[in-house]
Formats: sequence, structure tokens, C-alpha cells
Amino acid sequence: MSYSMLPNALSVIRIILTVPVVIALLKEQYLLALLLFLLAGISDALDGWIAKQFSFQTRLGSILDPMADKILLTCTFITLYWVEILPLWLLMLIFVRDVIIVAGALGYFLGEMTSDSELLQPTLISKFNTVLQIALVLFLLLIHTTRSFVFTRLPPADTECCYSRLVSDSLHDSKLSRAARELRLPN
Repeated sequence: MSYSMLPNALSVIRIILTVPVVIALLKEQYLLALLLFLLAGISDALDGWIAKQFSFQTRLGSILDPMADKILLTCTFITLYWVEILPLWLLMLIFVRDVIIVAGALGYFLGEMTSDSELLQPTLISKFNTVLQIALVLFLLLIHTTRSFVFTRLPPADTECCYSRLVSDSLHDSKLSRAARELRLPN
């Protein structure tokens, strides 16, 4: 394999990483899913940078890269909904938007039969949207990773003790502030 195929290989790796990300999510292994998705996100940035930096841009790569993004993100969002992390309305919003974009792009390129060497150029807003979607998935996984890490490390009695202490301290503080407000010192 020549180095010029490296960006396309990274896109294929991103498509392949979709399977273990989905499996890790279904098994509620959020740390593993987070690490795999982070790796996929890094490969997304890296393949575009390598292609532009070393002039390895190809028509195949210009199709493969956004396709890999759509496959990874769509499968991840559906799985996040399935495991009740992502709400249905947000899944539908993302899904409908992606269907409209893919249908529009497909219609445009089927209707405009130009040279085979023409590269598909994503818009800046499209790149920004992909970054935001990747960031959303990473954020959701980070929340669930830290939540499961914190609460699985404490025994149930200690967890209850922490909650009880937190509530009692809050009540005590509010009683002290109420008492301080009610206490009126003469000027």
C-alpha cells in the first residue's frame, strides 16, 4: 500500500470501528466506547489533514470520508437512543437532517455528470456540524463513564451516606442562614 492511500485506509478503519463502538455501548461499557469513539474522531481529523497536507486527495477519499462519518455517527446515535442515553426527538432531528443532506447530495451528483476527477468538497458548516456531533457523543459517553465510575466504586451504604450527608449539610446550612436572617441586631 502506498502512503497516498493512508487517508482512505483511516476512513475504512473508522467504518470498521463502528462495530466495536456499538457493541461496547450495548454492553454498557462506556469507557471502552468512549476510547474507541475518540480514536475514530481522531482518525477523522487525521485523514483529512494528511490528504490535504501531502496532496493525497482522491475522489474515492472525498466520498469515503463523509460516508465513514455518517455510518459511525448514525449507528452511534441510534445505539445511544437504544440504551436510553439520547432522547428520541434529538435522534429524529439528526436523522432527518442527514437524510435530507444525503438525498440532496445524491440528487445533485446524479443530475450533474461531470468529470470523474471532481472532488466532493464539504462546506465549512458541514465540517463544523460533524465536529459538534462527535463532541456530543464524546460528552455523553464521558458523562456516563464518570457516572458509572464514581457510583460503581462506592459501596451502596457509602453512597447513601454521601447523599445523606449532602442533604443534611444543605438543610443545616439553610437553617443557619434562616436563623441568621431572623436574628436582628440593633444598630
